[in-house]
Amino acid sequence: MAAAESLDLEVERVGRIACHKCGYNIDVTGDEPLSIVRCRACRTLLRVPAKLGEYLLTQRLGQGASGTTFIARDLKLQRDVAIKVIKQTMGPEGSLAAGVMREARALAALNHRNIVEIYTVEQYQNQPFLVMEMIDGPNLQDYVTEHGVLEETRAINMAIDIAEALKTVHDIGMVHGDVKPGNILLAPGHRTKIVDFGLVRNVEGEDDRKIRGTPYYLAPEQCAGRPADHRADIFSLGATLFFALTGKRPAEGRSVKEVIEAKISRPAPRINTLRPDVCSATETVVRRMLRRKPEDRYATYDDVLADLRKAAEQLATSPEAVQQQVYEAAAANTQQAAPPAPAPNVHFDHGAESHATHDGGTHPVESNPWGGSPVPSTPRPRRRSSRQQRDSAIVAVMIVIGILIIGAVLFFMGLSQAGILG
Repeated sequence: MAAAESLDLEVERVGRIACHKCGYNIDVTGDEPLSIVRCRACRTLLRVPAKLGEYLLTQRLGQGASGTTFIARDLKLQRDVAIKVIKQTMGPEGSLAAGVMREARALAALNHRNIVEIYTVEQYQNQPFLVMEMIDGPNLQDYVTEHGVLEETRAINMAIDIAEALKTVHDIGMVHGDVKPGNILLAPGHRTKIVDFGLVRNVEGEDDRKIRGTPYYLAPEQCAGRPADHRADIFSLGATLFFALTGKRPAEGRSVKEVIEAKISRPAPRINTLRPDVCSATETVVRRMLRRKPEDRYATYDDVLADLRKAAEQLATSPEAVQQQVYEAAAANTQQAAPPAPAPNVHFDHGAESHATHDGGTHPVESNPWGGSPVPSTPRPRRRSSRQQRDSAIVAVMIVIGILIIGAVLFFMGLSQAGILG
Protein backbone atom coordinates (compact mmCIF):
# COMPACT_ATOMS: atom_id res chain seq x y z
CA MET A 1 0.00 0.00 0.00
CA ALA A 2 1.26 3.48 -0.86
CA ALA A 3 0.01 6.92 -0.02
CA ALA A 4 0.46 8.78 -3.33
CA GLU A 5 1.02 12.40 -2.36
CA SER A 6 0.22 13.62 -5.89
CA LEU A 7 -3.18 11.94 -5.69
CA ASP A 8 -3.93 12.82 -2.06
CA LEU A 9 -5.62 9.46 -1.47
CA GLU A 10 -4.75 5.89 -0.50
CA VAL A 11 -4.15 3.64 -3.51
CA GLU A 12 -2.42 0.35 -4.23
CA ARG A 13 0.65 0.48 -6.43
CA VAL A 14 0.75 -1.67 -9.54
CA GLY A 15 3.92 -3.74 -9.92
CA ARG A 16 4.00 -4.38 -13.67
CA ILE A 17 2.19 -3.13 -16.75
CA ALA A 18 2.14 -4.30 -20.38
CA CYS A 19 2.78 -1.85 -23.22
CA HIS A 20 -0.44 -1.53 -25.23
CA LYS A 21 1.59 -1.13 -28.42
CA CYS A 22 4.18 -3.91 -28.34
CA GLY A 23 3.12 -5.99 -25.32
CA TYR A 24 6.45 -5.57 -23.49
CA ASN A 25 6.15 -6.16 -19.73
CA ILE A 26 7.45 -3.20 -17.69
CA ASP A 27 8.36 -3.09 -14.01
CA VAL A 28 6.82 0.09 -12.52
CA THR A 29 7.27 -0.76 -8.84
CA GLY A 30 9.35 2.36 -8.18
CA ASP A 31 7.22 4.77 -10.25
CA GLU A 32 4.57 7.07 -8.81
CA PRO A 33 0.93 6.30 -9.64
CA LEU A 34 -0.29 8.15 -12.75
CA SER A 35 3.25 9.19 -13.64
CA ILE A 36 4.52 8.76 -17.23
CA VAL A 37 7.05 6.06 -18.15
CA ARG A 38 8.53 5.02 -21.49
CA CYS A 39 8.39 1.47 -22.83
CA ARG A 40 11.89 0.08 -22.93
CA ALA A 41 11.16 -1.86 -26.11
CA CYS A 42 9.24 0.50 -28.44
CA ARG A 43 9.71 3.81 -26.56
CA THR A 44 5.95 4.43 -26.31
CA LEU A 45 4.89 6.71 -23.45
CA LEU A 46 2.68 4.98 -20.88
CA ARG A 47 0.85 6.11 -17.76
CA VAL A 48 1.32 4.11 -14.56
CA PRO A 49 -2.12 3.10 -13.21
CA ALA A 50 -3.14 2.76 -9.57
CA LYS A 51 -5.67 0.48 -7.90
CA LEU A 52 -8.55 1.85 -5.87
CA GLY A 53 -10.36 -1.22 -4.62
CA GLU A 54 -11.75 -3.05 -7.67
CA TYR A 55 -10.95 -0.16 -10.00
CA LEU A 56 -7.80 0.76 -11.90
CA LEU A 57 -7.24 4.53 -12.06
CA THR A 58 -5.64 5.39 -15.40
CA GLN A 59 -5.87 9.18 -15.77
CA ARG A 60 -6.85 12.28 -13.81
CA LEU A 61 -9.73 14.13 -15.50
CA GLY A 62 -10.01 17.17 -13.27
CA GLN A 63 -10.36 18.54 -9.78
CA GLY A 64 -13.29 20.50 -8.38
CA ALA A 65 -14.56 21.93 -5.13
CA SER A 66 -15.78 18.57 -3.84
CA GLY A 67 -13.18 16.14 -5.12
CA THR A 68 -11.04 14.78 -7.96
CA THR A 69 -12.32 12.83 -10.96
CA PHE A 70 -10.40 10.03 -12.70
CA ILE A 71 -10.82 7.79 -15.71
CA ALA A 72 -10.79 4.22 -14.42
CA ARG A 73 -11.32 0.61 -15.43
CA ASP A 74 -13.88 -1.51 -13.62
CA LEU A 75 -11.94 -4.76 -13.17
CA LYS A 76 -15.06 -6.78 -12.36
CA LEU A 77 -17.30 -5.67 -15.21
CA GLN A 78 -14.45 -4.83 -17.62
CA ARG A 79 -15.78 -1.42 -18.58
CA ASP A 80 -14.46 2.14 -18.47
CA VAL A 81 -15.95 4.40 -15.81
CA ALA A 82 -15.37 7.80 -14.24
CA ILE A 83 -14.55 7.85 -10.53
CA LYS A 84 -14.95 10.90 -8.34
CA VAL A 85 -13.04 10.72 -5.06
CA ILE A 86 -14.78 12.95 -2.51
CA LYS A 87 -12.66 15.27 -0.36
CA GLN A 88 -12.74 14.15 3.25
CA THR A 89 -11.86 17.63 4.54
CA MET A 90 -15.13 19.22 3.44
CA GLY A 91 -16.82 20.63 6.53
CA PRO A 92 -16.28 19.85 10.21
CA GLU A 93 -15.44 16.18 10.71
CA GLY A 94 -16.26 15.51 7.07
CA SER A 95 -19.92 16.54 7.51
CA LEU A 96 -20.20 17.96 4.02
CA ALA A 97 -18.52 14.89 2.51
CA ALA A 98 -21.15 12.78 4.26
CA GLY A 99 -23.84 15.05 2.84
CA VAL A 100 -22.42 14.72 -0.66
CA MET A 101 -22.47 10.94 -0.37
CA ARG A 102 -26.03 10.98 0.95
CA GLU A 103 -27.27 13.12 -1.92
CA ALA A 104 -25.27 11.02 -4.41
CA ARG A 105 -27.18 7.96 -3.30
CA ALA A 106 -30.41 9.82 -4.03
CA LEU A 107 -29.13 10.90 -7.45
CA ALA A 108 -28.08 7.32 -8.22
CA ALA A 109 -31.76 6.41 -8.15
CA LEU A 110 -32.44 8.88 -11.00
CA ASN A 111 -32.43 7.76 -14.60
CA HIS A 112 -32.36 10.81 -16.85
CA ARG A 113 -30.79 10.97 -20.29
CA ASN A 114 -29.18 14.36 -19.55
CA ILE A 115 -27.66 13.44 -16.17
CA VAL A 116 -24.45 11.44 -15.99
CA GLU A 117 -25.45 8.17 -14.39
CA ILE A 118 -24.05 7.28 -10.98
CA TYR A 119 -23.52 3.52 -10.90
CA THR A 120 -22.62 3.09 -7.26
CA VAL A 121 -21.26 4.80 -4.13
CA GLU A 122 -18.33 3.02 -2.49
CA GLN A 123 -15.54 3.37 0.06
CA TYR A 124 -11.97 2.14 0.05
CA GLN A 125 -9.69 2.59 3.07
CA ASN A 126 -12.30 4.99 4.53
CA GLN A 127 -12.11 7.02 1.30
CA PRO A 128 -15.58 7.62 -0.24
CA PHE A 129 -15.93 7.76 -4.01
CA LEU A 130 -18.59 7.73 -6.73
CA VAL A 131 -18.50 5.40 -9.74
CA MET A 132 -20.11 7.10 -12.72
CA GLU A 133 -20.86 6.73 -16.41
CA MET A 134 -17.88 7.56 -18.65
CA ILE A 135 -18.69 10.12 -21.38
CA ASP A 136 -16.52 10.21 -24.50
CA GLY A 137 -16.68 13.92 -25.26
CA PRO A 138 -15.38 17.34 -24.16
CA ASN A 139 -16.97 19.67 -21.67
CA LEU A 140 -18.48 22.93 -22.93
CA GLN A 141 -15.66 25.05 -21.48
CA ASP A 142 -12.96 23.16 -23.37
CA TYR A 143 -15.00 22.93 -26.55
CA VAL A 144 -15.70 26.67 -26.81
CA THR A 145 -12.07 27.46 -25.97
CA GLU A 146 -10.83 25.18 -28.77
CA HIS A 147 -13.53 25.49 -31.45
CA GLY A 148 -15.39 28.72 -30.75
CA VAL A 149 -18.97 29.49 -29.77
CA LEU A 150 -21.90 27.19 -30.45
CA GLU A 151 -24.36 27.78 -33.26
CA GLU A 152 -27.47 29.35 -31.73
CA THR A 153 -29.87 26.44 -32.32
CA ARG A 154 -27.40 23.99 -30.80
CA ALA A 155 -26.87 26.24 -27.78
CA ILE A 156 -30.62 26.53 -27.17
CA ASN A 157 -31.07 22.75 -27.48
CA MET A 158 -28.23 22.28 -24.99
CA ALA A 159 -29.94 24.65 -22.54
CA ILE A 160 -33.22 22.73 -22.93
CA ASP A 161 -31.44 19.45 -22.14
CA ILE A 162 -29.80 20.84 -19.01
CA ALA A 163 -32.98 22.62 -17.82
CA GLU A 164 -34.86 19.31 -18.08
CA ALA A 165 -32.13 17.62 -16.03
CA LEU A 166 -32.15 20.35 -13.36
CA LYS A 167 -35.95 20.16 -13.18
CA THR A 168 -35.68 16.44 -12.46
CA VAL A 169 -33.18 17.13 -9.65
CA HIS A 170 -35.40 19.89 -8.25
CA ASP A 171 -38.41 17.56 -8.30
CA ILE A 172 -36.69 15.35 -5.71
CA GLY A 173 -35.99 18.38 -3.53
CA MET A 174 -32.40 19.26 -4.48
CA VAL A 175 -30.44 21.86 -6.42
CA HIS A 176 -27.13 21.41 -8.23
CA GLY A 177 -25.22 24.41 -6.87
CA ASP A 178 -22.40 24.57 -9.45
CA VAL A 179 -23.86 24.71 -12.96
CA LYS A 180 -21.09 25.90 -15.29
CA PRO A 181 -19.56 25.09 -18.71
CA GLY A 182 -17.00 22.75 -17.15
CA ASN A 183 -19.84 20.57 -15.81
CA ILE A 184 -21.68 20.32 -19.14
CA LEU A 185 -20.48 17.38 -21.24
CA LEU A 186 -20.99 17.28 -25.00
CA ALA A 187 -21.51 13.61 -25.76
CA PRO A 188 -21.53 12.02 -29.23
CA GLY A 189 -24.75 12.32 -31.19
CA HIS A 190 -25.42 15.92 -30.02
CA ARG A 191 -26.34 14.64 -26.56
CA THR A 192 -25.74 16.90 -23.57
CA LYS A 193 -25.21 15.74 -19.98
CA ILE A 194 -24.62 17.52 -16.70
CA VAL A 195 -22.13 16.14 -14.21
CA ASP A 196 -20.50 16.92 -10.88
CA PHE A 197 -23.26 17.05 -8.32
CA GLY A 198 -20.62 17.42 -5.63
CA LEU A 199 -22.24 20.63 -4.35
CA VAL A 200 -25.80 19.38 -4.67
CA ARG A 201 -27.86 20.11 -1.56
CA ASN A 202 -31.39 20.14 -0.21
CA VAL A 203 -33.57 23.04 -1.27
CA GLU A 204 -34.95 23.49 2.23
CA GLY A 205 -33.23 23.74 5.56
CA GLU A 206 -29.72 24.83 4.59
CA ASP A 207 -28.22 28.13 5.66
CA ASP A 208 -24.64 27.68 4.50
CA ARG A 209 -22.98 31.10 4.19
CA LYS A 210 -19.75 29.81 2.69
CA ILE A 211 -19.30 30.58 -1.02
CA ARG A 212 -18.73 27.41 -3.01
CA GLY A 213 -18.65 26.80 -6.72
CA THR A 214 -17.28 28.92 -9.57
CA PRO A 215 -17.97 32.66 -8.94
CA TYR A 216 -18.15 33.50 -12.67
CA TYR A 217 -21.37 31.47 -12.93
CA LEU A 218 -22.79 31.76 -9.41
CA ALA A 219 -25.95 33.77 -8.78
CA PRO A 220 -25.56 37.13 -6.97
CA GLU A 221 -27.25 35.77 -3.82
CA GLN A 222 -24.70 32.95 -3.69
CA CYS A 223 -21.86 35.45 -4.10
CA ALA A 224 -23.31 37.50 -1.25
CA GLY A 225 -23.52 34.42 0.99
CA ARG A 226 -27.31 34.51 1.15
CA PRO A 227 -29.51 31.38 1.09
CA ALA A 228 -30.24 30.21 -2.46
CA ASP A 229 -32.79 27.93 -4.08
CA HIS A 230 -33.36 26.51 -7.58
CA ARG A 231 -33.46 30.03 -9.03
CA ALA A 232 -29.70 30.22 -8.42
CA ASP A 233 -29.28 27.20 -10.72
CA ILE A 234 -31.47 28.99 -13.28
CA PHE A 235 -29.10 31.99 -13.13
CA SER A 236 -26.08 29.71 -13.54
CA LEU A 237 -27.69 27.99 -16.54
CA GLY A 238 -28.30 31.43 -18.08
CA ALA A 239 -24.65 32.36 -17.50
CA THR A 240 -23.58 29.07 -19.12
CA LEU A 241 -25.81 29.73 -22.14
CA PHE A 242 -24.36 33.26 -22.31
CA PHE A 243 -20.87 31.74 -22.48
CA ALA A 244 -21.88 29.15 -25.10
CA LEU A 245 -23.17 31.89 -27.39
CA THR A 246 -20.50 34.57 -26.85
CA GLY A 247 -17.41 32.85 -25.48
CA LYS A 248 -17.47 35.37 -22.61
CA ARG A 249 -18.73 35.30 -19.01
CA PRO A 250 -21.51 37.61 -17.81
CA ALA A 251 -19.22 39.08 -15.14
CA GLU A 252 -15.49 39.60 -15.39
CA GLY A 253 -12.83 40.82 -12.99
CA ARG A 254 -9.13 40.64 -12.19
CA SER A 255 -9.84 38.78 -8.97
CA VAL A 256 -12.58 36.72 -7.36
CA LYS A 257 -13.49 39.75 -5.24
CA GLU A 258 -14.00 41.93 -8.33
CA VAL A 259 -16.15 39.25 -9.96
CA ILE A 260 -18.34 38.96 -6.86
CA GLU A 261 -18.69 42.76 -6.58
CA ALA A 262 -19.68 42.95 -10.26
CA LYS A 263 -22.31 40.23 -9.77
CA ILE A 264 -23.85 41.98 -6.78
CA SER A 265 -23.74 45.58 -8.03
CA ARG A 266 -24.17 45.46 -11.83
CA PRO A 267 -26.60 43.71 -14.18
CA ALA A 268 -25.24 41.27 -16.74
CA PRO A 269 -24.63 42.76 -20.21
CA ARG A 270 -27.26 42.14 -22.86
CA ILE A 271 -26.21 39.25 -25.04
CA ASN A 272 -26.99 41.03 -28.32
CA THR A 273 -24.31 43.61 -27.55
CA LEU A 274 -21.75 40.82 -27.95
CA ARG A 275 -23.56 38.70 -30.53
CA PRO A 276 -26.04 40.82 -32.51
CA ASP A 277 -27.27 37.92 -34.66
CA VAL A 278 -29.10 36.10 -31.83
CA CYS A 279 -32.88 36.02 -32.23
CA SER A 280 -35.11 38.14 -30.01
CA ALA A 281 -36.50 35.10 -28.15
CA THR A 282 -32.99 33.95 -27.20
CA GLU A 283 -32.06 37.45 -26.00
CA THR A 284 -35.23 37.62 -23.90
CA VAL A 285 -34.78 34.25 -22.17
CA VAL A 286 -31.08 34.85 -21.37
CA ARG A 287 -31.79 38.32 -20.00
CA ARG A 288 -34.50 37.03 -17.67
CA MET A 289 -32.40 34.11 -16.43
CA LEU A 290 -29.57 36.52 -15.55
CA ARG A 291 -31.56 39.02 -13.52
CA ARG A 292 -29.89 39.87 -10.23
CA LYS A 293 -32.92 39.43 -7.96
CA PRO A 294 -34.22 35.85 -7.68
CA GLU A 295 -37.83 37.07 -7.70
CA ASP A 296 -37.26 38.71 -11.12
CA ARG A 297 -36.06 35.46 -12.71
CA TYR A 298 -38.16 32.52 -13.80
CA ALA A 299 -40.08 31.01 -10.91
CA THR A 300 -40.15 27.45 -12.28
CA TYR A 301 -38.28 25.27 -14.74
CA ASP A 302 -41.50 24.84 -16.70
CA ASP A 303 -41.41 28.57 -17.42
CA VAL A 304 -37.75 28.38 -18.43
CA LEU A 305 -38.41 25.46 -20.76
CA ALA A 306 -41.43 27.14 -22.33
CA ASP A 307 -39.38 30.20 -23.33
CA LEU A 308 -36.38 28.15 -24.46
CA ARG A 309 -38.66 26.13 -26.73
CA LYS A 310 -40.15 29.37 -28.11
CA ALA A 311 -36.62 30.43 -29.01
CA ALA A 312 -36.00 27.06 -30.70
CA GLU A 313 -39.21 27.44 -32.71
CA GLN A 314 -38.29 30.99 -33.74
CA LEU A 315 -34.91 29.78 -34.93
CA ALA A 316 -36.46 26.87 -36.84
CA THR A 317 -38.76 29.21 -38.79
CA SER A 318 -36.25 32.00 -39.43
CA PRO A 319 -35.43 32.80 -43.12
CA GLU A 320 -31.88 31.58 -42.60
CA ALA A 321 -33.09 28.24 -41.22
CA VAL A 322 -35.61 27.78 -44.04
CA GLN A 323 -32.96 28.61 -46.63
CA GLN A 324 -30.58 26.12 -45.02
CA GLN A 325 -33.28 23.41 -45.02
CA VAL A 326 -34.02 24.02 -48.72
CA TYR A 327 -30.33 23.88 -49.57
CA GLU A 328 -29.84 20.65 -47.60
CA ALA A 329 -32.93 19.09 -49.24
CA ALA A 330 -31.62 20.00 -52.71
CA ALA A 331 -28.21 18.57 -51.87
CA ALA A 332 -29.83 15.36 -50.58
CA ASN A 333 -31.92 14.97 -53.76
CA THR A 334 -28.83 15.46 -55.90
CA GLN A 335 -26.98 12.84 -53.89
CA GLN A 336 -29.85 10.37 -54.33
CA ALA A 337 -29.98 10.96 -58.10
CA ALA A 338 -26.30 10.22 -58.54
CA PRO A 339 -25.20 6.56 -58.98
CA PRO A 340 -23.46 5.07 -55.96
CA ALA A 341 -19.73 5.58 -55.93
CA PRO A 342 -17.45 2.57 -55.40
CA ALA A 343 -16.35 2.15 -51.81
CA PRO A 344 -12.85 3.58 -51.41
CA ASN A 345 -10.07 1.55 -49.88
CA VAL A 346 -9.78 3.57 -46.67
CA HIS A 347 -7.28 3.18 -43.86
CA PHE A 348 -6.59 5.37 -40.87
CA ASP A 349 -3.29 7.18 -40.77
CA HIS A 350 -2.03 6.95 -37.20
CA GLY A 351 -0.24 10.23 -37.78
CA ALA A 352 -3.51 12.04 -38.46
CA GLU A 353 -5.17 14.29 -35.92
CA SER A 354 -6.98 12.26 -33.28
CA HIS A 355 -8.38 12.41 -29.75
CA ALA A 356 -6.92 10.29 -26.99
CA THR A 357 -9.41 7.81 -25.62
CA HIS A 358 -9.64 6.65 -22.03
CA ASP A 359 -7.83 3.42 -22.82
CA GLY A 360 -4.78 5.19 -24.21
CA GLY A 361 -5.75 4.69 -27.86
CA THR A 362 -6.99 7.21 -30.38
CA HIS A 363 -9.97 7.77 -32.60
CA PRO A 364 -10.32 10.13 -35.59
CA VAL A 365 -11.51 13.64 -34.78
CA GLU A 366 -14.84 14.78 -36.20
CA SER A 367 -14.66 18.27 -37.66
CA ASN A 368 -16.47 20.72 -35.35
CA PRO A 369 -19.60 18.60 -34.74
CA TRP A 370 -21.00 21.09 -32.17
CA GLY A 371 -20.13 24.37 -33.86
CA GLY A 372 -21.81 26.37 -36.60
CA SER A 373 -24.54 25.35 -38.99
CA PRO A 374 -23.93 22.05 -40.76
CA VAL A 375 -22.52 22.51 -44.24
CA PRO A 376 -23.89 19.97 -46.75
CA SER A 377 -21.33 18.11 -48.76
CA THR A 378 -20.75 19.27 -52.34
CA PRO A 379 -23.38 17.65 -54.63
CA ARG A 380 -21.94 15.13 -57.04
CA PRO A 381 -22.53 15.99 -60.71
CA ARG A 382 -24.99 13.70 -62.44
CA ARG A 383 -23.57 11.32 -65.00
CA ARG A 384 -24.54 12.26 -68.54
CA SER A 385 -26.53 9.73 -70.52
CA SER A 386 -25.12 8.03 -73.64
CA ARG A 387 -27.50 10.06 -75.84
CA GLN A 388 -26.24 13.31 -74.32
CA GLN A 389 -22.67 12.20 -74.90
CA ARG A 390 -23.41 11.30 -78.56
CA ASP A 391 -25.11 14.63 -79.23
CA SER A 392 -22.19 16.49 -77.71
CA ALA A 393 -19.75 14.55 -79.93
CA ILE A 394 -21.73 15.42 -83.11
CA VAL A 395 -21.76 19.12 -82.20
CA ALA A 396 -18.03 19.04 -81.58
CA VAL A 397 -17.34 17.40 -84.98
CA MET A 398 -19.52 19.91 -86.79
CA ILE A 399 -17.67 22.78 -85.12
CA VAL A 400 -14.31 21.32 -86.20
CA ILE A 401 -15.51 20.84 -89.82
CA GLY A 402 -16.83 24.42 -89.91
CA ILE A 403 -13.50 25.75 -88.70
CA LEU A 404 -11.65 23.75 -91.40
CA ILE A 405 -13.95 25.04 -94.18
CA ILE A 406 -13.55 28.64 -93.08
CA GLY A 407 -9.79 28.19 -92.93
CA ALA A 408 -9.67 26.74 -96.47
CA VAL A 409 -11.75 29.58 -97.92
CA LEU A 410 -9.52 32.16 -96.32
CA PHE A 411 -6.42 30.35 -97.59
CA PHE A 412 -7.56 30.32 -101.24
CA MET A 413 -8.69 33.94 -101.05
CA GLY A 414 -5.20 34.86 -99.93
CA LEU A 415 -3.61 33.00 -102.87
CA SER A 416 -5.98 34.74 -105.31
CA GLN A 417 -5.10 38.16 -104.00
CA ALA A 418 -1.41 37.34 -104.32
CA GLY A 419 -1.84 36.49 -108.04
CA ILE A 420 -0.73 32.92 -107.63
CA LEU A 421 -4.07 31.55 -108.88
CA GLY A 422 -4.88 32.85 -112.49
